[in-house]
Amino acid sequence: MKKESKSSKETSEYSFYLTYKPQNVKLVSKEELDLIKEHYLIISALRNTVMSVKDIHNLFQDQQTGDYTYTLKTIYRHLEKLETAGIVTAAGYREKRGTRSCEKVYCRTAKIFCPEIEEEDIEWWELENGEHYAQIFRVTLAELLQTSEPDKESFNKLFKELNLLQIRTRKELFEKARSNEELADSLGQLDINKLNSIVDLASILKVLIQDPDVLSEMRNLLNVKE
Repeated sequence: MKKESKSSKETSEYSFYLTYKPQNVKLVSKEELDLIKEHYLIISALRNTVMSVKDIHNLFQDQQTGDYTYTLKTIYRHLEKLETAGIVTAAGYREKRGTRSCEKVYCRTAKIFCPEIEEEDIEWWELENGEHYAQIFRVTLAELLQTSEPDKESFNKLFKELNLLQIRTRKELFEKARSNEELADSLGQLDINKLNSIVDLASILKVLIQDPDVLSEMRNLLNVKE
């Protein structure tokens, strides 16, 4: 464990003594991602900050009635599940100024939680529903562009190529965030849904900018005029 040191994180009420620094990026399994979604309010609230159990409990208080959705005991159980999964951890403690009162505080284990990309995710089109999804995509694009449906075989081949490039670019971005503190801090400001949207858009644009031939081929397949 790291030696306890007084943190620069100070408030008018508390001094913080933190022993854990979240990593920039952590790969999570589908099960862990489901757990994050299940306890999204807690994970979101812990973004770039530390909180005590009481602070977390207060997230579930009705501001009008003062009632709590969960008891403190239940909050402890939630945190235990998240700690066991390696999503949340004890970050140290805080000391109330002018007293000897100390409280344990918790933080996320990472600024960014990135879903692991497994083989079936990369080659999803080879699965049972892949052909169906590709068909929907073809029809949707043709309708939006007001063109006839492209050749099925040619479109599917190009669509697979685009999908692979986009996934690889997404992985590349998260790899950069591992060592780039500024990038990790920036992406870490976003909630999971917004993060995924921005990363997907950025990776798609990078593919289209760096591989213009792919875009040109797609335009030709869809009979899109200049």
